[in-house]
Amino acid sequence: MRVLRGHQRLLLIPHGGTRPPDAPVVAYATRLRSRSGIALLVTLVVLALLAVFLTEFTFETTLETRSLQNFQASFQARNAVKSLFKAVLVGLEGRPPNRKPLSEVEFFKQLRVFVDFVNDLTKGNYTVLNPPRPIGLPPELISYATPGLAESFPNAIFYTPYVRPIDHLFNLNRLNTVPGTPAEDKIRKEFITLLEDEYQLASTSSEQVFALLHDWIDEDEDRHPLGGNEQGFQDITFGVIAPKNAFFDDLQELLLVIGANLEDQEIKNFEWEQHFTVHAVGELGVSFTQNDPGSPRINVNLAEAEEIQKFIGRMRKSIEDVNSAKYRYVDQAQEIGGVLVPAKLPFDSREEYKNKSDISRKLESSPTTQGLPVVADEFFLYFSRWYDIRLKAEVDGVQAEVRAVVSVEREEDGMVKPNSLTIHEFTLR
Repeated sequence: MRVLRGHQRLLLIPHGGTRPPDAPVVAYATRLRSRSGIALLVTLVVLALLAVFLTEFTFETTLETRSLQNFQASFQARNAVKSLFKAVLVGLEGRPPNRKPLSEVEFFKQLRVFVDFVNDLTKGNYTVLNPPRPIGLPPELISYATPGLAESFPNAIFYTPYVRPIDHLFNLNRLNTVPGTPAEDKIRKEFITLLEDEYQLASTSSEQVFALLHDWIDEDEDRHPLGGNEQGFQDITFGVIAPKNAFFDDLQELLLVIGANLEDQEIKNFEWEQHFTVHAVGELGVSFTQNDPGSPRINVNLAEAEEIQKFIGRMRKSIEDVNSAKYRYVDQAQEIGGVLVPAKLPFDSREEYKNKSDISRKLESSPTTQGLPVVADEFFLYFSRWYDIRLKAEVDGVQAEVRAVVSVEREEDGMVKPNSLTIHEFTLR
């Protein structure tokens, strides 16, 4: 028999027997196991909270790192596209540093490389007067065309530059004429012909568009007889808006005017910027008004034959005297375009015209256009004044874009006058 001493008591346990249960010891062991379970549960909860905290911390760190990277990429992309914009302005001014002066035609011969690249890539038919929207360029092409930019921004992806001469566009502010006058009749016919030719718009819809735009900018309170609106223009966002009674400042106003005020809702989806502007493009001094809206002219040195034909042709209904010299010119628009810009002649090899005498000499050289009156100045410019510019660059997936409209003043020889370049619109985003 063994004698065990515990808790100040003697316990007699036979050999080979077991110790009888002791209530205080069992209770203590139970409490110990219970505390161990609570501790384990607390530990697991703490570990779970730590895991959540670390995950959140890691996510925030990653997010902050990405935000910083995006900020740096955005900063670099903006610098890249602004540098490209400055390069374009230098090209338009024709005074590149440490180089001989650059004519407008020579500058657009350089830009023609990008137009040809997109045409080859997309099987398109883009031109200098109708350039493609910016698309990404391979690094080797930008290195070839503008090595300085490629070296300064090695991580940037540049897009094809969109630099479009716009003196041939129709200025909507020319619609501000007195109804019933010969001046209004001429402008109306030219405007409606343009809508019918380029947008296949019905005559009634074209007349209504004319009337609505006319009432938006004219200063009187009389509704135009072709279906204008002097009571107010309905807008989905702003409700009824009173006529502006002033010139258009932006093409977006056009969408406001016709957006909910026409039965033919497809009209608002037209690419109006293809043929219209709000700037005094073309030739000034024709209307002899204080705020001269200009008279459109097409740059004969940058246009293609078909573009010349369409531009001259849109005047056909606005000339009342079919025996006039100008009508004879319009009547042979197709032949004129084909002679001035021979088919399949590369852009780099084309003849450059400096004045109406050059035009007359060229037309006289062809049997199809001999004997035409010398009225080239009523249709053509030999150097552009206005340009629409859209540029884009990208760094690490972050894009930056510049949109601008600029104008220049030129000497008689076509060179840009010093400090005459004016930026009329500018957006950096």
